[in-house]
Amino acid sequence: MQGLPSVYRNKLASPLQVFRVWRMPSSFAALGPVRAYRMGLLVVCLMICLVTAGANAQDAPPPETTAALENNDAPETTEGRESGAEKSSDPVAESGLQPEPPDEQQILESIAGLNDSSYRARQLARWRLEQHPVASLKVIQQVIDRVDHNTGAQLIELLGTLATENDLQIGLTARRILQEVAGQVTYAGALARTTLQAIDDVQEAQAVQKLKLHGAKLHHGPIRLYNDEAMSTANLQSVLELDISFDWNRDAVQRIRFLKSIDTLYINGLRLERELLESISHLSNLRNLKFRHVEVSPDDFALLRELVDIEYLEISYSNIDDSAVELLSSLPVSQYLRLFGTEVTQEGVAKISKQLDSVKIFYGHGGFLGVAAPQAVVTQVVPGSAADLAGIQLEDRLDLVGDVPIKNFDELRSELGKYRVGEPIQVTLTRAPESRRRLRMLPAPVPIPDDKPQPDKDGEQPSEDQVIVVTVKLGEEPSY
Repeated sequence: MQGLPSVYRNKLASPLQVFRVWRMPSSFAALGPVRAYRMGLLVVCLMICLVTAGANAQDAPPPETTAALENNDAPETTEGRESGAEKSSDPVAESGLQPEPPDEQQILESIAGLNDSSYRARQLARWRLEQHPVASLKVIQQVIDRVDHNTGAQLIELLGTLATENDLQIGLTARRILQEVAGQVTYAGALARTTLQAIDDVQEAQAVQKLKLHGAKLHHGPIRLYNDEAMSTANLQSVLELDISFDWNRDAVQRIRFLKSIDTLYINGLRLERELLESISHLSNLRNLKFRHVEVSPDDFALLRELVDIEYLEISYSNIDDSAVELLSSLPVSQYLRLFGTEVTQEGVAKISKQLDSVKIFYGHGGFLGVAAPQAVVTQVVPGSAADLAGIQLEDRLDLVGDVPIKNFDELRSELGKYRVGEPIQVTLTRAPESRRRLRMLPAPVPIPDDKPQPDKDGEQPSEDQVIVVTVKLGEEPSY
């Protein structure tokens, strides 16, 4: 034992320790010298077999998986195989830094290795490509159309893995290559299309997690759109809201493009940076856009031309003016355009309407009264609004705004649209006596015991309609 190298002494230690504690039975001594000698040889042979098996087990390679290869000796260079001492003295390896990326020829060899008959060789080739994805993707993009059938399938699978990398730029590059291949009528094209569908859900989940972490609001539910004669609430499937609580993060903004389920976007109080608009332009399912208190340049806003179909576009209290008229006319708006509280003039709106002749356009300077009034009769008063503060009540009939007669809600809205936030206007209304108002089948406040009608100067309730003139200081429409 003492003459053996230390590595073998260590391997023999365990079996010999077992042999030392073994005691020869009395029957073994009774076998006689010849049989005892043979039995001793048998025991020695058995010990040699145990030692050999232990040595082989220690020298055996780990399981052939990418993770095991990564943690073990993947992939060895020629110099590393020749001298373990030289390999351990490598200053790059000792410092823990990433080695230099392989050159194009080495990457091509790894790509060729994806079609090797050996499973281990294929795994090593893939491992090498995964270690330097940026360099690998450049070469893969050049050769993916020229490789054989099996190698192409392996590359598509690798691209699918890289497309869901945490590094967004690597993921975008891999996805772009997949999209290029998916446009081909080939076996690789079919595989690429299937792979893209499979990774869509993964990328959307990653985007949702990242955006919520930075203050974005994603929810299923209603959001108010002013797209008919009353303030309507659309029951929308999926909404993304970005406001001043959103912590601007480049990686999070770029991941917006993966929100394939979003059909409504509401941005309030932010500057529409080009990077944000570029990411929004990739949302193929987006149908409703609502921008409020935003700053944007027309050149950047032009990125929204890439959207497929905008059913509803609203821009309110924002800095766009007549310089954006040509751009607004070129956007793919199909149903409704609302410009409220912007610097676009009436003449600019007229030019837009000529281009978007099938689109309903509403234009206003931003003053907000805060009532819903079909046929000019108030059926809703927004709490805290200008109308509420001025004392306008349910079932009041609005007759005049200034000197202009009002017959329905469209006329009311059109007239109010001439005024800006903070401007005072006079509203003439007719109020029915309390006794008649209680009989109407219209929404009314829930009566409270102490909420009694106030008598007139003679101590009696008015019995006829009253004509009342109130001064209203228009406010800003609510942010919802």
